[in-house]
Amino acid sequence: MKIVFDLTDLYDHLTGIERYAMELSYHMITRHKDNTYVLIFKERVHKRFAEIVRRPNVRAVVIKKCNKLLFRQVVLPAKLSSIRAGAYIFPAFPEPWISGPGNVITAVHDMACWDCGENMKALSAWYFRLSNIHTFFCARNILTVSNFSKKRIETFVSQSSILKNRGIEDRILLVPDGFDGKQLINAGAGVKVKEKYNLPDRYILTLSTLEPRKNLALLLKAYGQLIMEGNDIPDLCLAGRSGWKIEKILSAKEDFGSEVLDKIHFLGFIEDNDLPYLYKGADYFVFPSKYEGFGLPPLEALGYGCKVLSSDASAMREILRKSVWYFKNNDIENLKSKMIELCNVSHEETILKKKYAKAVLARYTWENAADRLYNYLCR
Repeated sequence: MKIVFDLTDLYDHLTGIERYAMELSYHMITRHKDNTYVLIFKERVHKRFAEIVRRPNVRAVVIKKCNKLLFRQVVLPAKLSSIRAGAYIFPAFPEPWISGPGNVITAVHDMACWDCGENMKALSAWYFRLSNIHTFFCARNILTVSNFSKKRIETFVSQSSILKNRGIEDRILLVPDGFDGKQLINAGAGVKVKEKYNLPDRYILTLSTLEPRKNLALLLKAYGQLIMEGNDIPDLCLAGRSGWKIEKILSAKEDFGSEVLDKIHFLGFIEDNDLPYLYKGADYFVFPSKYEGFGLPPLEALGYGCKVLSSDASAMREILRKSVWYFKNNDIENLKSKMIELCNVSHEETILKKKYAKAVLARYTWENAADRLYNYLCR
């Protein structure tokens, strides 16, 4: 079978959605060599695929960048229409609205644009809502990453007069995220990463796109209150690229003086090769998100041996199970209590959590995800 992967979104900084696209396609190619693959990139071949595109069953197509909307809705479908394939997979963002080839398989990672659209810019929320509806009508199959997201899609469809009774539920394919864990850690590189990001000796880490849905304002307020109450806890490092409505996050700092602000570090976007050292060096990782279809950063943190404190929102308990500590979603007092607890957790409890983490990491691998998608395609 010839399979086309849209990897044009890898041109921008990677978030969990783009990483899903990158790793799912990469492991499909390396594990299932009986297919031929066409990989569509924007501006240049992504470095992850620099070697793999030389294989005889893999072809790279590079499209020049332009206005994002024009690129997505005109340039990309024009290029796709010239490629005949058995499946066209859009693993990051929705397929173009303009009619193109059939056999489209599109990932809907979550229903955030419907469930918490107020945390997005209005135009973006409506763009993704319209794209979801287009996908539900037109895609041969819909990929999603958790039972939580699958049930949200099914509920949405069942309550829609124009979508119900169209067999959409039967077209949903569950293909979760994964963790690779093959990157080696060495002390010398760790020292360089510490210097590169000016990391403190001890720190609590959070990593995500800096946008309201990730609830970083709650984390900043909780952390600031803990410091002002006299608690001796490590510095707080926030990593990740800026997203929409970032000013709502930054406003949480306005109530704090220098004794708090001096202990908060905004690291910005983190290079892929630096991530393992960042996770490895943290006292623990905290993930305060209000809503997630999967939540990849906590899984990555577990993979590099970092203790994790997560909100109990949406898919988090389904994915992480007993491997992490939880706080009640959006409850600042509960978050503060758990942050203190994680600073003083016993060795025995840490060992028990690592045992649970091993089982979670065995369950969610990119190899498993690629095999699952391949088996769906072969049905």
